[in-house]
Amino acid sequence: MRRSITMKRGVGVLLATLLISATACGSDDNAADSTTAATAGTPETTAESGGADPPDTTEAGTTSPPSTSGPATGEPIEIAGIFNLTGPAAATGVTEANGVQLAIEQINAAGGVDGRPIELAVGDAESNPDTAVKLTRDFVRDGYQAIVGPTLASQCQAAREISEAAGVTLYCLSPIPPQSDLVFNIEYSPISILSAIPAKFMAEQGWTRVACLHAADVSGQAYLSTLEAMAPAFGLEIVAVESFQPGDVDVAAQLTNIRAADPDVVMSCASGGDHPTVLRGMQQLGMDLPVVLGFGGLSYEVLDLAADFLPESGAFSAGSTVLVADQLPEDFPGRDGAIVFRDEYEAKFGVLPSHNAGIAFDAMLVLGEALKSSPEDGAAIADALEQVCDFQGVLTTYCLSPEDHSGFQLVTPMIVRWAEDRFDLESILDPEGIPGRTPPED
Repeated sequence: MRRSITMKRGVGVLLATLLISATACGSDDNAADSTTAATAGTPETTAESGGADPPDTTEAGTTSPPSTSGPATGEPIEIAGIFNLTGPAAATGVTEANGVQLAIEQINAAGGVDGRPIELAVGDAESNPDTAVKLTRDFVRDGYQAIVGPTLASQCQAAREISEAAGVTLYCLSPIPPQSDLVFNIEYSPISILSAIPAKFMAEQGWTRVACLHAADVSGQAYLSTLEAMAPAFGLEIVAVESFQPGDVDVAAQLTNIRAADPDVVMSCASGGDHPTVLRGMQQLGMDLPVVLGFGGLSYEVLDLAADFLPESGAFSAGSTVLVADQLPEDFPGRDGAIVFRDEYEAKFGVLPSHNAGIAFDAMLVLGEALKSSPEDGAAIADALEQVCDFQGVLTTYCLSPEDHSGFQLVTPMIVRWAEDRFDLESILDPEGIPGRTPPED
């Protein structure tokens, strides 16, 4: 039985010193974010290019994990990370790898885990469930007892079959996969972040006639189904439903049908690069209606693409602490930590962090807290994670338990408004009526 995680370096790993180019929600809709931004913001690894030194090679096709040791000088605790560093979901995967790396550097700089530095081996899942399975199998074979990631729901579902059978803890960075004894995730419940928070906001604005233009994929269906489930509770009527294929560049026909239904608000039930297409189509048709954009597109990359098409009536999304940290009330839980996180992330990677960077950062901090009890295998790590409570992250306070392997406390749902080059805090909602994980009663 290994102490924490000891590995045999047979797994191909990558340096985690990466730059974010954009982000999106951790479901299967990330393909719309970017099909070419896989490493657009990633530094070169050759001295000739003026970038970082190339990683040390231990054997053909493998590299050693990045050195993240600070004052901690004991025997390293080695964990694995699976991120989509290339492929359609790379915009999300790169920022998550950055978030995990930053958390590890901070843990190690503060003395590590009882004097032991954490080292991270990173595998590129290439936005492919089959690759995620292969990486999981390799990491399990080489003795890792905890894996952070992957992100896409399909990848988590596939990877868990390998990790669970081997007794390894899997900490998915998606809200969608079901939890189990050895599977953890982080985030709101899907129904809250996809539709309940937007539904409550629309009701408070008096926008009761809602049109949903959804992507014809798993995530678009999730937006629609959760909106249909929540609409009656908030007095909303769905007056039109239209669909399009992810990546379509023209949705004029669907928007014409929506306009005929006379909605108060349009909800872009999609993610990533599809939002600018919807907004551009509305502008071309002269539809100056407020738009609620799916949370999966809440990124600076998508904002850049959408900036010229934002309606005067406003474009809004469920928000994230890390995007508006300096706009929050001074007594807002986690505000100061979110500001520090934003500043340190920007200083290190040269770009502002997105919500997914915060997800990954918090997940690594929670895991680091659990490792303080020196668990010796995957089952013990899972038991230790279940004991982490009242832990403040940059997104919220976490309280995990055997019944709740996320621990995300839904205490501060918020709405942000899309502006030309930033996200502005629009409102902080009362969580009453929003299903999700709420703080345990004293």
